[in-house]
Amino acid sequence: MLSELEAILHQVRADRLSGASALAAHVCVPLRALCERVPGRQLQHDLEEFAVALAKAQPNMASIWTLANGVLHRSADSSSVASFCEAMSDHYPAAAARIAELAAGEVAGKRVLTTSSSSAVFHTLVRASKDPATTVIACESRPMREGVLMARELGRMNVNVTLIADAALSLFSSEAGVGVVGADAVNRDGVIGKIGLAHMALACEARGIPLIVLADSTKFAPVALSRDLRDPSELLEGVTPGVSVENLYFEQVSFKHVTSLFTERGRLSTEDAQRAVWGAKVHPKLAQRF
Repeated sequence: MLSELEAILHQVRADRLSGASALAAHVCVPLRALCERVPGRQLQHDLEEFAVALAKAQPNMASIWTLANGVLHRSADSSSVASFCEAMSDHYPAAAARIAELAAGEVAGKRVLTTSSSSAVFHTLVRASKDPATTVIACESRPMREGVLMARELGRMNVNVTLIADAALSLFSSEAGVGVVGADAVNRDGVIGKIGLAHMALACEARGIPLIVLADSTKFAPVALSRDLRDPSELLEGVTPGVSVENLYFEQVSFKHVTSLFTERGRLSTEDAQRAVWGAKVHPKLAQRF
């Protein structure tokens, strides 16, 4: 595989903070540049090897899977891959903005509970904050604390944010009127997201408040939850006799815990979401994995 493609894979594997759409967008820029530089079929074998490895690099992120699947379907012509990358680069921010247009009215004027970090959630909360009664409770989102980063960015946009420890989510849910989260994947059985999603879903259910999931169309894919263990030192430095560490970043909740699901195409029912997943045209090189 070409060194440029290896470098992209290394960055994807090493990324511990970006959301699925943001990470996919980061892949599109150098991949497009390479494909524009090397025309025709010269890259086909490398692109196919790269795409399969890309899907494995972040197995719980459907936007990465969708990008890899699209590359495989176009690998015989690098100019087609370049055009696909350009289209996807335009899609991600446009989809987040459109989701915000559609979903902001659901949360405006309310105290909103959220966890982790999502571009669609960020834009939705900024748009909803045009109503000054809109406030946000944001979980820090350990171990990488990406929720802190989003809280800071929301604060810079003059959104009223209260940052809390993850363990305080249930306590603070009593103050919330709605829960809003992004998704890393939507599959046939439910929603995959960062650790804390299940805690969020159960807290919303216990308090009787709606849980809204925001996911652009690239998140709908036949991606099964992967037990993707991460660096144990993020939880415990060094080795302690008798102590093992399981640092999982992702978990899944079933559709029964989700009140509403918004994409850039509008509000979807559970049946619509499942049809979107079943409708994915899976390349044979990925079908064997999923």
